[in-house]
Parts: sequence; C-alpha cells; structure tokens
Amino acid sequence: MDRLILVLLTLTVAWGALAFGAVYQWAYRPLLIAAALTGVLAWLRADRRAAPVAVMVAVLATGAAIALQLLPLDHSTLARHFPGTHRILSDTNFAYFAAASSGTPFSHPLSVSPGRTTIGLVFLGCTAMFVIGVSRWLTRDRLRHLAIVITAFGVVLALEGVIQRAVSPALVYGFWQSEQGGTAFGPFINGNHFAGWMLMGLPITLGLVAGLATRGRGRRARDWRDRLLRFGQPESAGATMALFAAFVMMVALLLTLSRSAIATAPVSLALALLLTTRAVRGWAQRSAVIVGALGAAAVAWVGIDMLATRFAQLDAVSSNARAGMWLDTWRMAQDVPLAGVGIRAYTVASLLYQTVLPRYHVGAAHNDWLQLLAEGGLLVAAPALFLLGALIAETGRRFREHRNANDFGTTYWIRVGAATGILAISLQSLVEFSLQMPGNTMMFAVLWAIAIAPTPRGRADSVLAHGVIERS
Repeated sequence: MDRLILVLLTLTVAWGALAFGAVYQWAYRPLLIAAALTGVLAWLRADRRAAPVAVMVAVLATGAAIALQLLPLDHSTLARHFPGTHRILSDTNFAYFAAASSGTPFSHPLSVSPGRTTIGLVFLGCTAMFVIGVSRWLTRDRLRHLAIVITAFGVVLALEGVIQRAVSPALVYGFWQSEQGGTAFGPFINGNHFAGWMLMGLPITLGLVAGLATRGRGRRARDWRDRLLRFGQPESAGATMALFAAFVMMVALLLTLSRSAIATAPVSLALALLLTTRAVRGWAQRSAVIVGALGAAAVAWVGIDMLATRFAQLDAVSSNARAGMWLDTWRMAQDVPLAGVGIRAYTVASLLYQTVLPRYHVGAAHNDWLQLLAEGGLLVAAPALFLLGALIAETGRRFREHRNANDFGTTYWIRVGAATGILAISLQSLVEFSLQMPGNTMMFAVLWAIAIAPTPRGRADSVLAHGVIERS
C-alpha cells in the first residue's frame, strides 16, 4: 500500500507538470481524481495520527463560502443587494440581460460564471483531501523517499526544459505551440510558470542535501584519508548527487529568464536562513555558503550578460502594464466587495474592467492574492485567510516539536525546504499567476503536506541530537 501511495503521489506531481501544467480539461480531470484517490488511501494507511483539526475546519469554511457563490438568488435580490454582480452579468451574459429586460422572474448564482466556480470548488475539495491525507501518512522514511522522488523528477523536468530551449524554444516537446503564443519553457506554455515549479522543487532538493549531509557527520574526521573515505558513505554520495541535481534545477530556473523567480529565489533562501533555529544556525550558515557558491556557478554557466540584459528590459511600459492590471482588479474588487465575481470567474469579469493591453484579453490579475479578493470578496477571502493562518500555525507547531526534541535531521531540513518553497511561490504570486496552473497547485499542495506532517516519533536521524555538530 505504501508503494502504491508513493507511486500515485509521484504520478500526480509528474502528470501535473508534464501535461502542459494540466491547464486543459483533459489534463486536470485525471489530476484531480489522482489527488483525491491518493489523499483517501494515505488517510486510510496513516498510523492513527492526529488530524489537523483547525486546517480541516478552515477548509470546510472556505468550501462553504464558495458553495454560497453557487446558491441561486432571485434576480431582484441580486440587483438590489449585489449591484456590481448584476451589472457584470447584464453586460457579459446575454441570457441574463434578456431575462432581466423581459421582467420575468428568474434566479442566478452570485458567481458570474457558475461552471468555472464549480470547478474551483472541486479543486479545493480534491486538493484538501490530498494535503490532509498525505500529511498524516508521511513518516521519516516516507518523507525522505518523497524528497528523493521530487529531486529526481525535478532533474528530469529541468533537463527537458534546457534541451527544449536549445532545440526548439518556441515549441513544447518539439511539436506543440499555444494559440496564445507566449515564451514556452519545458512543458509549460509560460516560462514564468515553469520557474514557479522550480521555486517549489528546488528548496526540497536543497533540504535533502542538508539532511543527508548532517547524517553523514556522525564523527570527526581524523585525517585527510578519513575525510576522503566519507565521500564513499551512502549519505555523502546521496548528498553529492542531490547537490548536482540542485545545480541542474538552478540552471533551468535561470534559463527561463523569469525576473520574478530569479529575484524571489535568493530572497526566500535568505529568509529561510534567518528563520532557522539557533541550534543549527552555524550549520545553516555553512550550507548557505555552499548554496551561494552553487548559485554563482549556475549564473556563470548561464551567462551573467544574458541575465543582466533581461533585467534591463524591465522598462516603464511593462511596469505600467502590470500596475494597470492590479488597478483594474482593485476596481473589480471594490464593485463586488461582499461576494466577489466568483472563484475562477475573473477571466469573464475582466472583460468589463480591462484598461491595459487592448490587443489582448487579460484573463489573470498577475497577482494571485489580489485576484482571490476580487473573485471571492469578503465571503471567501475571510475563511481563506483563516485557512492560511491555520496552515502556518500548524507548520510552526511542527518546527517547535523539532526544537523541543532537539531533532534537526533529514526530516527537519526537508520541512525547512518545504516552508522555503511555500514562501518563494507566495512571493512570486505577488506579480505572477503560477499557482493558477493546476500542476503547480498540486506541487504547492505537496509542500503544505510536508510542512504540516506530524513530527515523526522515535530516534532522531540527526547527529545534532547528540550535539556532535554543535560541539564541532
């Protein structure tokens, strides 16, 4: 059963990324089925561990709020109490306009696109089942295996992107081209979304490196020969391979030329270093030097001139367009402050508010947090904020358990990697919409499952438990 769950988990993550980010219906339907099935099986297989009650309550509250957006209301009620929604529907939905003009009584949900909002509710349910089930299932060994799987797949995904960029940069897999155009990278139509996946996968790999390295420092080296022999130990060999994987993923991230991701990655890693507990601060600082050297090597490999040119292209026109999108989204949120336009209905409502890029339809706000406010209003934003707070509180509780048990081994470092990945993609979401790709959403769910997984009991797999690194 454990192998089946790990295989399903692997296929879910891989399919989400390789199927063009699972943005198409034929791709996200099996993704949701696999996520729900994995979550249920993991829950049944879990060793009677405590469930995150606050997270489950927050999920139910958020789901109930989205369901209220689908509740049909009389036309007159909509016009009287939700004038913004009434206006958007009148201007974008001919059937609604015709029925309202005829004076015939009829009803319509609060969402301006009930079908899209229904899909959003299904996404929330399946993703929540996945996160809660997998988090209860994870143990030390399972967590380490999951980190290895993410690292191995991250290398495959990175190499595919690098090779594709060299062979056919305009075509996904060498044959697929999006009708909307865009700068494809790897299996993603937009290079920023590929970079978003790497922002989440790379910290897990670095956490695996740190965890394996701490396990390999069980005693002091007596001489140079002893230090050399350490490289033959399984932990040292594994750490070296994971470090190479991190380098490949860094190179792929840089080659996307995604300014948001390139700027976000070092900021997230620096914040993660500051948040590490005092007991491992020295080891974390040494790791930061290694990661910094690895990053410098990746920059040199890609070419600093290419990166400098990319950042120099950030002109006033591009900045004003992004700011214009945010202002348009803010006006939308002000018109529907209570219930929003409906989850996933932004692309419909934006037709009335768009003032920038007149040649294109701006179907996303390029700020996931602002878009959530416009789509959900206070009705959904309030429980969603409660859900985020519950997840953060649960993650903080896990780190306190590590600290109280003096357990700073592989599990701890992989959890640090998950928290860093969550922080990184959250920062990128201030200027992008990577999390709206179902494949990235599922990777985001994996990070949360790792972050809130109950701290495994038993002997710590870290030499820090015996104070070896602290003394050295």
